[in-house]
This record gives sequence, C-alpha cells and structure tokens, in this order.
Amino acid sequence: MARWSLLIALFVLVWSSPAHAADVSASLSADVVEVGEPFVVEMRAMTDGDVMPSDPVLRAPKGFVVSGPRISTRSMAQFGGGRSLVQRGIGATWSLVSSVTGTFTIPNPTVVIGGQSLTAGGSLRVKVVPAGQKPQTSPRGRSPFGGLFGSPFQIEEFEAPPDAPGDLSDEAKKLKLDREPDPYVFVRLVPDKETAVVGEQVTLSYYVYYRTDLQLTVQREPSLADFLRVPIEKAPGTEEAIITSVAEHRYHVKLLDRVAIFPLHAGELKTGVLFTKFTGRRFGAKELERTSNEAAVVVREPPLDGRPAGYRMGDVGNYKLSAEVTPRETRVGETVAVEVRLTGRGSLPTALKIPERTGVEWLDPERKEEIEVENGKVSGWRLFRYAVRFTKEGNTELGTVELPFFDEERGVYETASVDLGEVRILARKDGSSADTKGEEDPFATVAKPRQSLGEYQADRDRGVAPALLWTLVLVPPVGVTLSGFVWSVARGMRRRRRDRDNDPAVLARRALTELEPKTDPKDSAALAERALHLAIEAATGIKSRGVMLEELSKRLEDAGLAPELVADTTELLQAASKVRFDPEPEQEAADRVAKRAPAVVTRLLRAKNGKRSESKAA
Repeated sequence: MARWSLLIALFVLVWSSPAHAADVSASLSADVVEVGEPFVVEMRAMTDGDVMPSDPVLRAPKGFVVSGPRISTRSMAQFGGGRSLVQRGIGATWSLVSSVTGTFTIPNPTVVIGGQSLTAGGSLRVKVVPAGQKPQTSPRGRSPFGGLFGSPFQIEEFEAPPDAPGDLSDEAKKLKLDREPDPYVFVRLVPDKETAVVGEQVTLSYYVYYRTDLQLTVQREPSLADFLRVPIEKAPGTEEAIITSVAEHRYHVKLLDRVAIFPLHAGELKTGVLFTKFTGRRFGAKELERTSNEAAVVVREPPLDGRPAGYRMGDVGNYKLSAEVTPRETRVGETVAVEVRLTGRGSLPTALKIPERTGVEWLDPERKEEIEVENGKVSGWRLFRYAVRFTKEGNTELGTVELPFFDEERGVYETASVDLGEVRILARKDGSSADTKGEEDPFATVAKPRQSLGEYQADRDRGVAPALLWTLVLVPPVGVTLSGFVWSVARGMRRRRRDRDNDPAVLARRALTELEPKTDPKDSAALAERALHLAIEAATGIKSRGVMLEELSKRLEDAGLAPELVADTTELLQAASKVRFDPEPEQEAADRVAKRAPAVVTRLLRAKNGKRSESKAA
C-alpha cells in the first residue's frame, strides 16, 4: 500500500510540475486616453524551454475597437561575471481605440505555451476621457530590453579593465574616444551613417560605457521627431562586453538597444538625447543620471535626374508587387476582392496609387503587415485588401498598380508594378442594365460632318396650304395649354417619386432587402448599420452618423423613443461597428447583427408611424 501511495504522489508531482518555466505579463502604453485616441496593450511571454509561446488572444470590453496582434520574437538576458541566462519568447501588441468614456479594466490577454493556456499578469486599467480633456503627464521610463518589459541591465562581480595599453579589436577602435564625457559611466548614440537620402534606413545604436558595477533603472528614448522609428529585434546585453579606450582609461562597452530610423525630410536632422538613470555600489543610495550626445544626420532628397513620374518622397528601398483578384466574374453593383501584396526592403509605403477606370469604384482598403529585420535591414510585407464595385456591364480592365521607388544601394530609380487583369461584369440579377446616368456621349446627337462637296440646291417654294396654315395658327395655343397641364402633372409625379426615393424609411427597408443575400461579414454589418441610421432619421429626424453612442442615447430618449428601443438600437450599432472595424471579423458576430437588424428597424419605423398618428389626432 505504501508503494502505491508513493507512486501516486510521484505521478501527481510530475503531472503538476510545468514543463517549462514561463513568465507572461502585460502592460498598457497609457493609463489615461481620450475618446478616439489609440493606445497599446503589450504582452510578453518568455520561457526558458524549447517550446515557443503561440496564439496570443486579447478580448476587449464593449465600446473598444481592437487591431492586432502584431507578434515579434524576443529574447532577453541577465549577465555578469561571465555568466548569462537567456530566455526566449514572443511579444504581442494590440492597438485599441475606445468610443465610450469611463474607467475600464481590460481582460488580461492569454497565450498558449506547451499546450496550456496561460493568462498574463499585470493590471490593465485605463481611464477614457472626452476628447481634449486628457491631463498632461511626464513620459514614462522604459526598460531597455523590449519596450515596456524586460529585466534591468545589471552587471555583477565587476572587475574594472586595466588602464595599461593594449591592442584593440576593430570594433573597439570604432568605439574609442579621445575624451571622457562623464566619469565612471556615460551613454552614447552612434548612427551607422552620417549622410542619407529621405526615406533611407539609418541604424542608431545606444551604447553604455562603464568602469564600475551598475544597474540601469530608467531609459527614456530620444525624441527622433524627424524620423520614423522601427525597433530592431535583438537580445540587448547578450553580447560580450567590448573593452575600448576612452582618454587614458579602459572602459567596458555594452549595446543597450538598436533601432532603425528613416528620415522624413531633407536637412540636418538631430535625433535628440537618450536619458538614463543608474544605481550601483559606488553611487550609494543616489541614482546617477546620464544624458547622451545628440547625433545628427545630413539628409538630402534623392536625385532629380531619372526620377519617374508619380514618385513619392520617402519611397526608398527595394519593393515588389503581386496581386490576386477574386472572383473574375461578377454582376453590376456587386464587388470583387483585390488583394495587392507589397514586399521588400526599407520603409514600406502605407498607401498605393490605384488605377482609375470609368464604372469602377474602389473602396478604402484594409491593411495587414509584418515587419522584420534581416541582417540589420528592415523588411517585410504589407497587404492591401480592396473591395471594388462595378457600375457598368461588360469586360473591364482593372489596370496596373505601379510604385516608383529609389534603390539607395544601387543609386537608381525603379518601378514595381502588377497588372490586375480583366473582370467580366454581367447585368444585375433582375435583368436591368447598368446605371449609366451621367455617362452618355454628349456628342451623340450632334450632326455628322458632310463626307463630300456639292452645289447648294434650295427647295422650291410651293406656299402653304390653307388647312396647314390654320393648323399652324390654332395648334400652338392649344398645345401650350395641354403641355402646361401635362408638365404640371409630370412635375408633381417626379416630386413625389423623388420624395419617396429620399425617404429614410424607404431607404431603410431597401437596405434590409439588400442585407439578406450578403455573406461577407463587413458588408453585412455595413448594410445593417446603414439601415439603423436611416430608421433613426425616419423615426426622429436625427442624423445619427458621427454621433457618439452616449450622446445618441440621450437624444433618442429626448425625441420620445422608449428606453428599451434606445438601448437595443445603440447596442446593435455598437456591435455592427465592431464587426466593420475588426481586421478579421467573425462570421457568427456578423450573422447576429444581420438577424437582429430587421426587428429593430421595424420597431423604429413603427415609432415613426405612432408619432404621425398622434399628430393627426391633435
């Protein structure tokens, strides 16, 4: 019996012990934000085992729109006395935007490690205030190893390098200084080039020089106001310290961080300074503050010679374009999906110039991206997903997407391009032709030019017969009277038809009829949202687009709508907005919105009819 008890205890101990020591934490980029202001939730998942974390998930409260996650690999280390402990893992960031005010606790994100779902530690509490009411606060300090996360830079069992002269490595010679900016410890910014063109990558390294044991407690980034900043993923502090010469002393040099910066305009651009604080035995209880130098880069525009038409300043690197159009056959009024994929090296453009064609309407694109660093160079891909609607039937050429860029390594201009091909457009399902209003040929009724010359021959004057004469005399006044009556009737009919076509109630019902066959989640949510806004306008006269939900609730109640109807309407508008702005919306959420929309719209229109009956009775 004792043997079985021992085996069971060992089984429970082995089963309950984690296979890998994991550290999962999360934090916010800001504690107080304004309505509509983006902020970031960042999660770090580190493990000392071989299994990498995966599947990070964040679920935000109602009223928040979430984009992401953006995932990057990470590693960090503590070092000192020739020893180092390295952990590997991932970092995940989500961008959030709130449309409601209040104080919210965001559920901590989760991640899967070794088949187990773990919840990140940390308090994610944010206060959302109205626009323009955010208090001014001082910037936070930043740990040097991975944004808001990471272990402090710490050196233990330090032994100062000897001051006796000795041979220096090539890298140590580059870090050598003739003057000591500060005693014992100082920080320095070093760009990898002193000149560049607008949009060219410059790698900026943060170094700490030290002659005593120390621990980095605060690191505030340089402003980099004239640059676009992209972090270079690495494991800061894991490299061996370099011994170099500063004045008559020998210093240890460690790399704190390294970022890629892209100049935004021409001129002598300055990076700003790096602010740090250190503690150590030599400094006692006092923190030692150190400010770096301010590095400068001379930036010029790419050459005018050979610059192609359509080139946008800052498009520097090496790019390629590819595209996919699905389906290749559709109907008038419907859409096809056009995905254009941009890959390459450098700062990838955030927008593409699309070809313009008659009868082709391009909607605003959705974007996805993945940026990485290979051999110190920023590269990656950006996906532009367009919805294209057609208003004319027939075979339509979508055209070619072109992106001129300057290859700074070769010093030449090139153009990346992709041909989108042809799409066949059929008539509408009801058999009606395309809406070509405003697209008729204005010269179709103009007389054609004569094709040959000849003599002028006048018609023989035969006079006017009496019957024809009296007809010409009497018909005009009768015709004027009759045409005036017909014109008045037709004008009234057109006015009533125009009023009916512009009636929000009619438009709301029409949007519901278009909602039924929709399968794309974003299109379905957009039609449901449009029907709700039109029904609100029909019931109350309030144009609700662009009105905050809290304000809209109050205005609807003031307009006389029942509180239950107001709550259902605003809740459905919020659900539809979340589906529309979710990069990868769930079909189930879109179906719920589409299923609830007809009932809420019908209740709003009944509320309109009820008010009309009351006004007639009065």
